[in-house]
Amino acid sequence: MPDEEIDIDDDLAAKAIAAKRHKELTGSLKGIATLLNKPEKDDKAIVDAIKKQGESLDKVAAAISNQPKPEKSEVKVEVNNKEILPLLKEIKEGNDRILAALENKPMVDEFKIENGNYGAKTVKVIYKPMSQITIKK
Repeated sequence: MPDEEIDIDDDLAAKAIAAKRHKELTGSLKGIATLLNKPEKDDKAIVDAIKKQGESLDKVAAAISNQPKPEKSEVKVEVNNKEILPLLKEIKEGNDRILAALENKPMVDEFKIENGNYGAKTVKVIYKPMSQITIKK
């Protein structure tokens, strides 16, 4: 009976198609958000801060290893922290730069969808610094 017509409720079919389209779009957007929020391997600010911190640690190690050794059996050791304290401050500043770079890294906060006649017309990705994003459960 190839010429037989099938009676389909247009409203029900439209709702089913819209629900399927919504599910596909939602899944796609979640995938995009996941990809966009992956940490970048070449995030320059973080890499630079870590390198700077490593250099500071090398300086601290050198300052500690270059402490004068007593020459006589009578030991009177004076510790001079004038070299070590500024280097420790550099390490702290390095940590602060790493934290600032992470907190200011742009992350996907939301998607704004403009609907057209047949589904999503445009999808706008809204970024915010990581420190301003709240995860909703």
